[in-house]
Amino acid sequence: MSRRALITVVSLALVLVVSLVAAGPVAAKSSKAKEKAEHARILRYWTPKRMKNAIPRDFVLTKRGVVPAGKGGNKPSKPGGGGGGGSTSTVTGAPWTEGGAGLKLTGKVFFTLGSTNYVCSASTVYDGNASISMVLTAGHCAYDETNGGFAKKFMYVPAYDDLAPLNCFTAPAGSCFTAQRLAVRDEFATAGGFNEQAIQHDWAFAVFDNGVNGDKNFDGSDGKSAFTIDTNGLKPRKTVQSFGYPAAGKYNGQDLIYCLGPVAADSNYGSWGLACDMTGGASGGGWVAGYSSGGGTLRSVNSYKYNGGPLKNYMFGPDFNAETAATYQAAKSAKGNTLVN
Repeated sequence: MSRRALITVVSLALVLVVSLVAAGPVAAKSSKAKEKAEHARILRYWTPKRMKNAIPRDFVLTKRGVVPAGKGGNKPSKPGGGGGGGSTSTVTGAPWTEGGAGLKLTGKVFFTLGSTNYVCSASTVYDGNASISMVLTAGHCAYDETNGGFAKKFMYVPAYDDLAPLNCFTAPAGSCFTAQRLAVRDEFATAGGFNEQAIQHDWAFAVFDNGVNGDKNFDGSDGKSAFTIDTNGLKPRKTVQSFGYPAAGKYNGQDLIYCLGPVAADSNYGSWGLACDMTGGASGGGWVAGYSSGGGTLRSVNSYKYNGGPLKNYMFGPDFNAETAATYQAAKSAKGNTLVN
C-alpha cells in the first residue's frame, strides 16, 4: 500500500471514530428528551378528575373464585380497632398519624390497563443506586394477568396523604413521578387470571430514572431513603404492619391507613393473612416488619381478600422468596419492561 493510500485509510478511520463518539451523547440526549416529554404527557393525563375517578384494582374471593372487587362486592367489615400511629399490639384498620417512614415511603400509584384508569398503593423500596428510584406494589397493579400487557401511564405519588387533592402537572417538582419500566414475574403474567399461580407471584417493581423525574429522586441521593426488602419468607405469628390507601366502605381513599398484627398462613393459596379491614385501593401497599420512624423491612404486599366467611376480616399477601429476589434484582438493571423467570 502506498504512503498516500495509507494516510487516506487512517484519515477515514479517524473520521469514523470521531463520528461514533459524537453520536453517543447526541443519542443519549435525544432519548432523555423523549423520556422527559413522556413524563410531562403522563402528568398532563392524570388530571385531578382522573385521579379521583380511578378505580381501585383489588380482588376478593367469592364462591365464584377470585374476582375484581368491583364485581364481587368487597363488602366492608366492621370498623377496626386501634388508634392513630403504631402504639397498640393489634390494629385492624386505623388512620396513620405518626408521619415518619410510614407516610413518606407509602404512596399511591395511578395507571391504565386497556382504556381503564386504576389506582393502587405502593412503597418506596431500597435500591442503593443514585441514578434510579424503585417502588414495590402488587403484580396486578402493574400487569393485566388476564388479557396480558404491562400497565401504562404509571405514576407514583409518595406521601399522598400530605398532598391530596393534587394536580400533578402544576404541582411542585418532586410531587409526582412517572415510571420508565416495570418488572413482573413471568408466572404472574402467564397465569391466565387471578388464580393460585398469580397470587403466589403477586408483586411488581417500578423503576424511575433520575433526570426524568426532576433533579432529585424520591429515595434520596444514595437510594437509601426507603424500606429495605426481605425475601427469606415469613413465619407464623411474625408481626407486620401493613399500609395502604383504601377507598371503599368507611374509607375515602385520601387517608393513609395501617393494620398491625401477627400473620397466619392461608392454606388455600399458599399465602399469608393479616387481620385487617382495609378495602379497595389498598392493593400493593407494603407489609413492613421491624417498623420504626426511620424505616423497616418489606415482607409482602396487600394482594386479595375474602368477601365472606371467617376470613373476610383479613388481608392476604404473597410469600416473598427467591423468585421475589430475582424480580427485584432484574428490575434494578432492566432496560425496559421485563418479565422475569
